[in-house]
Amino acid sequence: MGRRHHHTPKRAATEKDWRTDLEREFREAKDPQAQTVSPWGPGWAPVVHSTLAVTYRYLMAEWPQYIEVIERRLADSDKRMNAMERRGKGHTDAFARLYDDSVDDALMLRDVRGLLRTATQVSAALAEVRPTWVPATATAVLAEIDADVRHTDTLSTDTLSGLGPSGLLLFEEPQAYVQEVLGSGMPTMPEVTVDALLWRPWGPMPAGSADGRARRVPEMVLHALTRSRALQPLRSEGWKRSVLTEATVIDIFHGMRVADNLTPVVELAIKLAHAMGDNRLRPQTMPTASAGVTVLQAA
Repeated sequence: MGRRHHHTPKRAATEKDWRTDLEREFREAKDPQAQTVSPWGPGWAPVVHSTLAVTYRYLMAEWPQYIEVIERRLADSDKRMNAMERRGKGHTDAFARLYDDSVDDALMLRDVRGLLRTATQVSAALAEVRPTWVPATATAVLAEIDADVRHTDTLSTDTLSGLGPSGLLLFEEPQAYVQEVLGSGMPTMPEVTVDALLWRPWGPMPAGSADGRARRVPEMVLHALTRSRALQPLRSEGWKRSVLTEATVIDIFHGMRVADNLTPVVELAIKLAHAMGDNRLRPQTMPTASAGVTVLQAA
């Protein structure tokens, strides 16, 4: 389902320090000043696409550095725990703390490998798509389409087939709001606009990203993107280069139940799939002044 993809891994800290730092970051993210948005329009579409592509390439270089650091830390922890066990200190509080830190690092390693996998797959997808501008006149069509997934137990991926294998839509006006849920006891993420939608198939696993677990492969992956700056303090350095910031990522499986906080994004994708599949929305090439940009127009 939705995943928090971009928070830079940090060295282990006490729970109090960690929560204090996180609360500070969330206060910064919720500052009204953070909601300032960048210039926007069909003429900007190529710039938005290129900065997004650069961001993911940057992340492809950034995450392996963290993987290397965490792997070294895990190897060092294993050596220290083995040495403590040989000295008969395997039941001490110090050993328990070291073991807990090692478990945290193993979980972080799994997550960062996932970040590398995502960055690699999205980078490949962006190389194959061009941005499509969606004016407000076109999105008015979406209001006529019913796509309520809140009252269904499972999602049929057939409803998304009209989108095609991959694409990047940039909306003149925000089409939804999304708020990631990090889990019980965690701070609330800022709610942000959905100003763009990227979808792609699941791609190949990049070198260094495998975590040894068998996993079910999603049929499609949705990336909700926002112009809001509210999430940038919570993401890695790479996102500061982009006009858009990734708000959430949703793996789409046939028969899945959509979490309540993610339904606006999934419902938006379903409406677009219906409208594009039925030719109620049709792509048209922009005038020469904006060459390379496609506009989605109501039929």
